[in-house]
Amino acid sequence: GINAEYGVNQLLYSQLFVPFTTSKLSTLSANPISFKDAFDPLAELEEEAGDSQNYIHVRVFQRSGKKCVTNVEGLDADLDLERILKTLKKSLCCNGNIVNDKELGRILQLSGDQRIHIKNFLVSEGLASKSKVQVHGY
Repeated sequence: GINAEYGVNQLLYSQLFVPFTTSKLSTLSANPISFKDAFDPLAELEEEAGDSQNYIHVRVFQRSGKKCVTNVEGLDADLDLERILKTLKKSLCCNGNIVNDKELGRILQLSGDQRIHIKNFLVSEGLASKSKVQVHGY
């Protein structure tokens, strides 16, 4: 009984682990595997990158020591940024300016960490919905 079982196991082993010959390797390289219908995890990120233009990003940057600057990106071009900046500067008691960036367009810069205040201002004035304002931290 032992030799019969050993023979069956040996036969299965030889069928599973057949070494490649050069003819089998040439057919593998001639017919590459196609992944046309495969799931692409980076496609979702590329779609989100295209949608990021719809969001208003409020970021804070560390300047030097304890000083920091808050940037507001993604505001519509048809908005009067000078008027918005003037209102924000008066209501938050801080300084600010408008920076022209080649990639991002016009950016509001305010001194200090004003992320929460800016988000509340944009939502209360009806300039953006709460879901469209993304607040980023350090």
